[in-house]
Amino acid sequence: MQPAWRERVCEVLERHWLGPAPATIAAGHNATHPTFLAGEVVVKFFGGTPSWRKAWLAESDGHRRARSDPGLLVPELLATGSLRPEHPHTPWPYLVTARMRGEPWWKAELSTVQRRRVASELGAQLKRVHALPVEGATDVAFWQPGSVVRALERSALPARLRHRVTHYVQSLPEPEPAFVHGDLVQNHCYVAEGRLCGIIDWGDAVVADRAYEIGKLHVHTFDADHTLLRDCLEAMEWEVDDDFPRRVLGRAFERQAVGLVQHRSFDLFHQVAEQVSLHEIHTLEALAMALFETRRSPSMG
Repeated sequence: MQPAWRERVCEVLERHWLGPAPATIAAGHNATHPTFLAGEVVVKFFGGTPSWRKAWLAESDGHRRARSDPGLLVPELLATGSLRPEHPHTPWPYLVTARMRGEPWWKAELSTVQRRRVASELGAQLKRVHALPVEGATDVAFWQPGSVVRALERSALPARLRHRVTHYVQSLPEPEPAFVHGDLVQNHCYVAEGRLCGIIDWGDAVVADRAYEIGKLHVHTFDADHTLLRDCLEAMEWEVDDDFPRRVLGRAFERQAVGLVQHRSFDLFHQVAEQVSLHEIHTLEALAMALFETRRSPSMG
């Protein structure tokens, strides 16, 4: 950890009477924005990237909305502020939260039974998240995702699956707007003693079709395990219909476009070739079924 960052973290702790700085302050794992673990608290700074302001607004709003439901497993927000409030273009705002107990999904070494239980618990939490009020929240369009076609050109999907994407997205059913977390990767789902204990990092939270939530969760956290997806959806009380796979894939394309605004190397689909027989799939409809069909064994064609 660079001494300059340690100094900034210590400044924040002192400013908010959060106790003396611990001997060890560690950088967060794979964080987009500078994030530091300091004893029992986490200090997250926003700046240095083109999208920092949007992420700051989204995460601040996400914490505020989540506080309205005591049943949500989110870290307690302890303090907010800016390192340089006198500099409106580079104020370096920050959030201080309580440190989440347990460890992230990828590190927890969960058994099959535990994975299914945590997937169900995630579904129960998402049902509560999607019930949060949407009034005044950031809409996904605020990120100006731009061309879905261009976004998919920077993904691992082969060219043969991209040529009809515009028509595919335009033909999706009307969205069901909900407040969504938007980034439920393995590093953001915390587990203790084989149970879900927290959901962190609300910097991607927006109002979007609730199907926008599913693609990244399934491909990244569940590793395209259809049993886990079914368990999660059942806990969400989601009535899955014939259009579910197509709808989720289409919203995953939208998530890919938004992700590239946030991260230059973002690729929601980078694991897909390891999860399905991608060389046997020649249409977007077949890809949707292979990835997201939950009511019977996934088919390919």
